[in-house]
Amino acid sequence: MKKEAIVFVRHGSPWITTNCPNCGEHIPFHQKFCAECGQEMSYEHYNKIFKTGGTGIKMTGTWTQCIPDDGVNREVFIRELEKLERICQVHPKDETMLKIMREAYISNCFEKTENETK
Repeated sequence: MKKEAIVFVRHGSPWITTNCPNCGEHIPFHQKFCAECGQEMSYEHYNKIFKTGGTGIKMTGTWTQCIPDDGVNREVFIRELEKLERICQVHPKDETMLKIMREAYISNCFEKTENETK
């Protein structure tokens, strides 16, 4: 059964890395199995955090575990929405209206989460 890799981030280069949740050994993000214990790996958290490019993630000079939270989820959602708009060649006549609609859509998608935290 696959287990989610533990993701660590830091300010510097490299800024993101993964470890095995079973034995704690460092594993490259593309490796399907841990070389130390044989655990099958999943990289959903890594992929989500990597897509942010580090934006919105608090980083220090030391490796710190990072779990995708609502801020990371929102950042990835916005980046993917912008990417989709570019792919679909969205060129609105009124950029202001698109901005209002986009912000309302994003707020609506995360409304439940934001209200639950209040």
